[in-house]
Amino acid sequence: DATSFKISNAEEGEDIILTMNIENRGNIKIMPKIILDIWDQTSTNLVDQKELFPQSIIPTKKEELVFKISSKDLDLG
Repeated sequence: DATSFKISNAEEGEDIILTMNIENRGNIKIMPKIILDIWDQTSTNLVDQKELFPQSIIPTKKEELVFKISSKDLDLG
């Protein structure tokens, strides 16, 4: 289960920081794949898509995952 998400504000040229908590409520190790869609301000055009592959999460554990996403190819706003 993904229990929380936070995306930092970033100044021009700074990395965007995505923080999320994932809890493995099952009884086997999981290897989540996270797909992050980045839309324009009007939410009509998909600007970019990132696939993120965190470390595995063992059963009954909750992990805080932090990803740095480059903003260099994104327009302001």
